[in-house]
Amino acid sequence: MKNYKIIVFILIGWVATSTLNSCSSNKVLNYQTSDTAKCTTEFYYDYTEEELPQELDFSTLSDELTTSFNQDEIYLLHSLELIPKVEKLLAISASTESLENKLEKLSLKQDIFQVINRSSLEISALGSRIDCEEERAEQVASFLANKLRKKESSLTVAAIIVGATGAILAGSFATAGTTPEIIGLATGVTEAVFGVMILTNEKKIKFSHPDNILKEFWENPSTSQYAPASVWYYMNSPNLSEKEISKREQTVNGWKTFADFDEEEEEILFGQGGGYTSSLLKRRAEMLDQAEAQIKMMKIILLEVQLAIEKI
Repeated sequence: MKNYKIIVFILIGWVATSTLNSCSSNKVLNYQTSDTAKCTTEFYYDYTEEELPQELDFSTLSDELTTSFNQDEIYLLHSLELIPKVEKLLAISASTESLENKLEKLSLKQDIFQVINRSSLEISALGSRIDCEEERAEQVASFLANKLRKKESSLTVAAIIVGATGAILAGSFATAGTTPEIIGLATGVTEAVFGVMILTNEKKIKFSHPDNILKEFWENPSTSQYAPASVWYYMNSPNLSEKEISKREQTVNGWKTFADFDEEEEEILFGQGGGYTSSLLKRRAEMLDQAEAQIKMMKIILLEVQLAIEKI
């Protein structure tokens, strides 16, 4: 009787020790790495609201322009301040063909393509910046998920060992004619505790992002320090399929619908950083990917505009 009581006490002590160790290991881990600096640059845009393109009035545009380009393309041309040049190009193309007109058309096209090429470079640079932050988040999320999997495996093995040990002890006491109920009770409690520890096995890691374009998408300041004026204007122009909202708002609405974050997580995501779980890091990476995709869609419109101008 005394022997199996001692065994039970040992099992209870093991459960208590394991539980305490589990609680102490759930603290926020520090993520000290130079990776943060890789996504931080000293280059920031510094323009005023007055330097952004003014609100576009479609009634002032020529019929040639509105029939040659769709709404998205016109907003893009306006964001690059190219509408006057394109309208002039269309007017020359409709007039009598002469050597002087051919030379002027060539000059106008060169000016337009130069602006388009620069805009394409700016979009690529911004996309690279966002992609770097996305890769950082995914890398740390994988690191944290691996640590969680290792701990879950250890807890699962421990639960199996406890169950097997309890079964052996219960069988031994039953053979000896001793009632083994307390062994079964202790084993069941221990396995239940390990099960709870597996379910609540969630670590956090301190993850900072001093440069946070998600914050700008979320708060919508009048200007952006990460995106050039043309890109920021275009992101806030009406969406072609849903004209009542902008492209930026469309992205943010997607986050609100599918990202599923609470107020505390919102402060972390759109602030300087904080204690991230693996799942929250993955959501951050997905949100960055969606912002990047929306911005890079601008390059498709750029290509469409360039191809259209080449045919004029």
